[in-house]
Amino acid sequence: MLITLGARQVHISDAQFDALEMLKLCANGGFATAVGYKPTTDYVKVPTVNIQFVSKFSTEKLYQRRMNALKSVSFNDLDLSHPKLKALTEAERQIQFADCMRKMLESHNKTLTGDRDDAHRQAHDEFYAPVCQGVKVHLVTEKRDGKTVLVPADDGNPVVDTIMLTGLVIGRKTIVEGEKKVVNSGPKVLMDNAIEKAWNKRTLSMITLSLKPDNHDHIKIGGEILDAALHENMAEYL
Repeated sequence: MLITLGARQVHISDAQFDALEMLKLCANGGFATAVGYKPTTDYVKVPTVNIQFVSKFSTEKLYQRRMNALKSVSFNDLDLSHPKLKALTEAERQIQFADCMRKMLESHNKTLTGDRDDAHRQAHDEFYAPVCQGVKVHLVTEKRDGKTVLVPADDGNPVVDTIMLTGLVIGRKTIVEGEKKVVNSGPKVLMDNAIEKAWNKRTLSMITLSLKPDNHDHIKIGGEILDAALHENMAEYL
């Protein structure tokens, strides 16, 4: 079927539509738990975690709190024990820190003010469509000549690929340990990571879950367990 999400029309299956309607109701429940969730991005051995989160919150207030927390991060707060960072002189580390902080503050300020002019945000707006608070869909895309592009239906309208649920993380418990991919990062990325680690200790962070039958046991929002219906209604496209 063809429905309107945001400012455009998208193709969506009956099962996807039913799942979205359920999520619109359940997302008002507030506190939620993803039980047995298995994140796959950046892992060579997938962990299993239980994640507690809030499914209803003020995004604007969160962004402001995170901006205030980022501004409070100082050079002395960072863990700079990585060999590549230790190999830099004190002055080089200070310069790298200042440069990374400046760029992170600029980026977060764009998020806070709703500035969508840069390429990354424009791509996000192109490949995702909002549904309601905390719920969005990712549209079908593919790589062509190294560039990600939409794959529309015959009538030119995009097609819904995956339903995403966003929450404000309040707790996480590891059930099965995972193993992350080893990435040969340079000093800039390592400094960004060190800042983010210190930053996240000062504030809550958001998480986006992809609701697939094989990557979690169940998700409970506001007393409603979603999975029985989700697994049945979403099986055709997940």
